[in-house]
Amino acid sequence: TTSTTLRVASLWSPEAHPGAMQREYLVFGVANGLILATALFALLLWAYLREPLVGHFALLALLQLAGVMTVQGFTGEYLIPERPEFIGILTGVLVGVGSAQVFRFFDRLLEAPRRYPRLSLYYRVCVLISLATALSAPLGLYVYFAPVLMLAGIGGNVAAYWPCRDRWRAGGLGNLVEMSGLLFYVGVSTFHLAALLGLAPASLSVLNANALATLLYLGLFEFGVLLRISEANRRRLSAEADVRQERTQREDQARFLAMIAHELRTPISIVAAATQSLETLDAVPDEQRGKRYARIGRAVRRMDGLLQGCLAEERIHGDGWLAHVEPVSLMAQTRAALDELGLSDRVRLTVDHEGDLPSVQGDRLLLQVVLRNLIENARKYAPSEEPIDIALKVRQEDEG
Repeated sequence: TTSTTLRVASLWSPEAHPGAMQREYLVFGVANGLILATALFALLLWAYLREPLVGHFALLALLQLAGVMTVQGFTGEYLIPERPEFIGILTGVLVGVGSAQVFRFFDRLLEAPRRYPRLSLYYRVCVLISLATALSAPLGLYVYFAPVLMLAGIGGNVAAYWPCRDRWRAGGLGNLVEMSGLLFYVGVSTFHLAALLGLAPASLSVLNANALATLLYLGLFEFGVLLRISEANRRRLSAEADVRQERTQREDQARFLAMIAHELRTPISIVAAATQSLETLDAVPDEQRGKRYARIGRAVRRMDGLLQGCLAEERIHGDGWLAHVEPVSLMAQTRAALDELGLSDRVRLTVDHEGDLPSVQGDRLLLQVVLRNLIENARKYAPSEEPIDIALKVRQEDEG
């Protein structure tokens, strides 16, 4: 009842046998009871958080527990004592499936697909080898697949050196705990594989020490996963606080702009009304007065457009904007933007268009803001001696 994989040869005297049995059951009960508690806690945590890494760890712990129980003979003694021939098959299946889960867990723990693509590919190949080993047990081919799996496990332990080194250098409590658990697992599993291959001593003490070591590295893994989740929650709460602060600032800014816009619209309206009155009273103005009236009108329209643009941008960022989609003439919008900016009569600015342009569907105010910003940026940053060309063209996309 001690082992189905290690060749342990000992002769027990009748007096020593009960004490040895009690010690073995004590070690088994403590180690595997704690492993079961660890697995159940991880399952409850996964059910609450739905974190994939926690789910992988819970499955790993359960498979490790099932493997230890089977290897130490307790599955055959208590669960299926009437079918001892199934224990060898069950051992092979659990070794294969458990190894596959180990490789999957390490692939996620080390973030291998993103950080170490080649190592991730190796782990995936090892998963296939592990599953093939599990399938070989009921087919009587386990003795051929098991050595390949052992060698793959040793290769995985060696390849884990580089990510462990990088995570250790990165520092942080979570990284140190996770890498301590991983290094402990690498040491324990390497010694265990060496014992299976006859390269290291195999005894009952070694078997019990392996069970206790399994509990230790599983505990380190779980602690590391909890630290990772805690850090992720801390970053999430910090990001949510930043979002709330930014939203508050935007709301304050929107209220301030609305107040300024309201205060500015009154004098702008007065200036516009006064200009219209002057133009009405001065029916035939001379050239200089006409230019002044036109300049005042353009300035009023420009100020009103700037206010409209600021308010529109704030409403868009504040999720309070409902677009009003209608047919819009880009040529007319461009001319209006130039007129607002006072650039319609500038020599260095030209507008080129191909015949009659079709109307586009869009929000007139937002398109006006976009065009005004583009033209204003071109005017500010283009060299003073170079012309500014505005081209309006129809372009056909691949889908029509």
